[in-house]
Amino acid sequence: MKNEFLYSSDAFNLPFVSVIIPAYNAEKYIERCLECITNQNYPKEKIEVIVVDNNSTDNTADIIKSFNVRYVFNEKKGPSPSRNKGISIATGEYLIFTDSDCLADSDFVMNHINAHLNFKRSNPKVKMVGGGIGGYNKNFWAVCDDFCSWSAYHPALKNHINNSYFPSANISVPKSLVEEIGVFNEDLKTGEDVDFCLRVAFGGYGLYFEPKAKVLHINRDTFREFMGHGKSWAKPVASPEDVNNQQWKENGGLLKSIPIYAKNYIKSIVEVISYGFKAKRFYVVFFIPFIVLYKTYFAYHRMLFRMKAAEK
Repeated sequence: MKNEFLYSSDAFNLPFVSVIIPAYNAEKYIERCLECITNQNYPKEKIEVIVVDNNSTDNTADIIKSFNVRYVFNEKKGPSPSRNKGISIATGEYLIFTDSDCLADSDFVMNHINAHLNFKRSNPKVKMVGGGIGGYNKNFWAVCDDFCSWSAYHPALKNHINNSYFPSANISVPKSLVEEIGVFNEDLKTGEDVDFCLRVAFGGYGLYFEPKAKVLHINRDTFREFMGHGKSWAKPVASPEDVNNQQWKENGGLLKSIPIYAKNYIKSIVEVISYGFKAKRFYVVFFIPFIVLYKTYFAYHRMLFRMKAAEK
């Protein structure tokens, strides 16, 4: 039920929430991001917004300071150090993470917290909530990026328990969980959200997809950025932190791994198209050639990074 706590006596018992947003040279998007996040249908006295400036060189800092949010400067580069800086000063019972290029729905915070409170009563082992991510798409390449990046998290999909992982652009956890499993891995330049979510799952906790807790992600709108996203997402899958390189060598290395890569490659394409139909975005059929191109580029770099990691 929409806003079931906000408009009842339970509103007084709503938990205090910290929203943490890392920002680096985000002047292009951060104003719209903060306009959305500071106008939530959640009691203002129960929410703090922490924006961590990751040593920006543009006007990001001035824009952040023009809003009624907590501005924090963090010199160490990378999304993980910035999120961890936010965690270190957060006072909320629940932590919600989003990105500076995301536009949150007005019920974004409320739907995250509703999910946590419901599971606190019905299934306390569910500790992470991942929200719906749609594309803020202004051209053809942005829609391509939307399908390839966010199909599994589209707001039109149904809610479900998901013991895989969610993008850090839209997740929430109790602060007590972070104190138990640890913060984001600062050694990872990309894929820190994969690592974080896997630690939640390996800890025996459930991950829940709540599509109503949605944001619009401002997608990459050039062919170069679209393809570059595929390359960057291949890295965490093939990093030394995620693979047993010695076992990979003993099992035959690249040659014997090709059938596995081929299977996963085909599966990834089918999944994007399938999610498109599940979300009733039937026009996905017109984007199939570009989905295939993206997934091919991703698979190539995934295998390349794996080979390089195994050589170390």
